[in-house]
Amino acid sequence: MGILDSSTVSIDKKNIDLIISDIIDLSNDEKEYIKENMVEISQGVDSYYPLKTVAKKISEFMKKQSQNTKNGAISEFFLVCILRNQEFEQEYCYRNLEENSIKKGFDGVFTKNGELWLAESKSSYTEESHNNEHRSTILRAYTGISDQLEGKTSNDPWENAVCHSRLAKSSESLIRKLSELSIDYTEENFSSIKFHNIILGSTIVSERTDLINCDCSRLNECLKDHESSKEFVVLINLKNISLFTNFIEEVLNDD
Repeated sequence: MGILDSSTVSIDKKNIDLIISDIIDLSNDEKEYIKENMVEISQGVDSYYPLKTVAKKISEFMKKQSQNTKNGAISEFFLVCILRNQEFEQEYCYRNLEENSIKKGFDGVFTKNGELWLAESKSSYTEESHNNEHRSTILRAYTGISDQLEGKTSNDPWENAVCHSRLAKSSESLIRKLSELSIDYTEENFSSIKFHNIILGSTIVSERTDLINCDCSRLNECLKDHESSKEFVVLINLKNISLFTNFIEEVLNDD
C-alpha cells in the first residue's frame, strides 16, 4: 500500500471515499513515477525546467526549513502524487509563485470529471500530537478548508487559486469560476463547505507505521459530522521524511 497502490476503506457516509497509503519505502516504480511528474507538480504544465533543477530547488528549500515545515511540505508532495495517480487533475503548482516556499491559500485545487475539488493537507510527526491515529489531522484539515471558505482567515484563497490555475494552464471556464468566487469573497459573500467537494490529506510520520490506528469505526466517528458536498480522504502513514529527501539527493547525483 504505497503511492501507486493505496487501499480503499469503506465509510458509512456515502459521499465520502477514503484511501490509505503506507509509505515505508519507495519502490523503483514509485521513484520513476515521481521523476516523471515532479517538474509538472512543482512548476506547472510545459515548464522548461529540467528535473535536476527542480530537484535542486526543492532540496535547497528543505534545507532552510524547520522540522515542522519540512514534514508538511513533504506530506503535501506525497499527497499530490497519490491524487494524480487517482486521476485527479492538478490545477495549481506545488511551489508558491511569489516566494521560495510552498503555496498559500488552499493547499491544492484539483478537478476530476469536470468537478472542482479543494484540498487541504495536514501532518503530525510526534506521538504526543497524533497519538497514533488520524483523528486530529483530519479535523485540522477539515477546519482549515471550512475556515477559508467562510472568510475566517486573513487572505482570499480564491485569488491565489486563480494565479496558480493560470500557470497550470487550466481551462478558461475553471479560471473564470475561480475568479467569480474570488470576487464574491472580496465582497464578503463567503461560501460554506457544504457547497464544495473537498480532499483531506492526513499524514502521520512515524517509524512505527504498524502502530497507527486506521480502524473503520474510529474513522467513521470522526467523519460523521462532515458537511461537504463530496469528500475524498487520503490517510498517509509515512515512515520518515528521509525517504523523500534521500530520493531528491539520488536525483541530483544521478548521472
